[in-house]
Amino acid sequence: MKVTTKLVGAQSLSRKFGRMGEIARGDALETALVAGGLVIATRWKQLAPVKTGSYRRSIHVGGHTDQTSDFGGDDLGQNKSANDGAKIIVGTAITDPAYPVDLENGTVRMAARPSAQPAFDEKKDEAVREVKRALKVVVRASAL
Repeated sequence: MKVTTKLVGAQSLSRKFGRMGEIARGDALETALVAGGLVIATRWKQLAPVKTGSYRRSIHVGGHTDQTSDFGGDDLGQNKSANDGAKIIVGTAITDPAYPVDLENGTVRMAARPSAQPAFDEKKDEAVREVKRALKVVVRASAL
């Protein structure tokens, strides 16, 4: 007995799978990572010590190197995406590098008031879930 099958829409299905692979990397992966980074940045801002508010306002997720910050110079920037991956930075745009480090670790004259590490420790699992959720949205949209 001979069985014959015919797959209808194979080319369309192949195109959709190809698009899903293209979309779930590069810029889309960067966007998903930013979504996860925002979870950590939001908690960091909640935990950050406040005197004038400049430190808290400076905490953010990347940006692009063609943008400038209110503090002068390049923004955190350095978000990068390519076909083989993406990278984002969660940090502060304060140009005096010692200020955030001194708050986090303390100095001989000031006790540590950590906020970045506790925010990361507390929210890292939620951030990973958010990245996965964002990627699912992108992949589902590409399948349409």
